[in-house]
Amino acid sequence: MENQQFKWRQRKKRNAKITVWIIVVILLSAAGTFVYEGMQDSDPLRVAERHFRQEAGMDGYQVETGERSLNEQNQFVQEYTFTYTADGKEVSRKVHMIQQNEKKYGLFEQWIMTDAKEDTRDLELIAPAGSQVLLNGVSPDADSIKQDENLSPGAVCYQLTGIPVENCKIQVTGLPFDSYEGVLDTSSSVVDIRDQLTVGENAKTQMTEIAKSMIRELFTAVAEDKTAEDLGEAFADTANRENLFKAVKSNLYQDGALKVSSLSFGGFEAEFGDVYYPGKNEEGYIGIEMKLSYNCSYRPVPEDTAEAEAAESETEETQTEAETEQAKKEAVFYFKYQDGSCRVTSVEVPGVI
Repeated sequence: MENQQFKWRQRKKRNAKITVWIIVVILLSAAGTFVYEGMQDSDPLRVAERHFRQEAGMDGYQVETGERSLNEQNQFVQEYTFTYTADGKEVSRKVHMIQQNEKKYGLFEQWIMTDAKEDTRDLELIAPAGSQVLLNGVSPDADSIKQDENLSPGAVCYQLTGIPVENCKIQVTGLPFDSYEGVLDTSSSVVDIRDQLTVGENAKTQMTEIAKSMIRELFTAVAEDKTAEDLGEAFADTANRENLFKAVKSNLYQDGALKVSSLSFGGFEAEFGDVYYPGKNEEGYIGIEMKLSYNCSYRPVPEDTAEAEAAESETEETQTEAETEQAKKEAVFYFKYQDGSCRVTSVEVPGVI
């Protein structure tokens, strides 16, 4: 009997210990859950990252910690910038973490996330007509083009809304300018991006080659006794083509006879003026003036038979040294670009002799 009572007391003690351990485990588990739940929203960065991983479905990103400040409600505001790739483009998104006045369970700090309200402004952007404009990789809507009767036909004005004040990237491409890329200056309500563009080397080479070809073609046509109508496509838009041809012909001919026996050009050097745009009632284009200096070498035709016979008796080398003359000349060309196409509107070419 006594043995049974002893065993019963031992079992009772053991059960009591197990009960105590169970209670301790339950209390520790509850405490852990309490602490875990309480600290879930206590770290602003962890809250922001949880949003991007779970709600926004983004795993690959970079985060930059910004400044911490106080808002009007005397709450701490922590700024973060997340950079990630969406639809093949790099995107930066700024968020604000706001510390709540009330603590969770009265012990733990709480932070909630709000998208940062990005500073934006409305502005007008003026760009060359026919160029492609991209703002943060996106073209302005065609509906944003403003009809402005005071604007040159060679330019287009975009009326833009909600443009980020900071770090709005702008790209402008299109002849005759070099491709331009930079940050849009939003300090003014009207931005004329044309002031930032420069004439590109490709366009300069194109204009120089056109001018050189036109000079050679013009004098060759005159020397071969052709007409202004025989001049090629480069002269198609040249308003003074007829008068130009007549002026050159009067310089090379005398009494119906050609005054030179050979003619060549070299040493071309181009100098470009400022870009200009058409007036209010003109068609739209981008204009450039170019001065082209060059050397002109020619041999005058002997004035009488005796001189001609004497010239024929000389060696070719001696004849060249004796008869070849050179002159330094300067021609002026006026180019216009429309939708990337280059045309010559007017030419001023001096005579050879």
